[in-house]
Amino acid sequence: MAMDQVSTIMGAEDSVVEGLAATCERSLPKNIGIPTAALSEI
Repeated sequence: MAMDQVSTIMGAEDSVVEGLAATCERSLPKNIGIPTAALSEI
């Protein structure tokens, strides 16, 4: 599932979780960083 800017900002937490799950399945990363300004819900 592709994520665009609007769906990411407007409370699409499920899309973020799905994206992280897909990344983990494909790459098996040891760490994942999620930079945020904590402004998405304002």
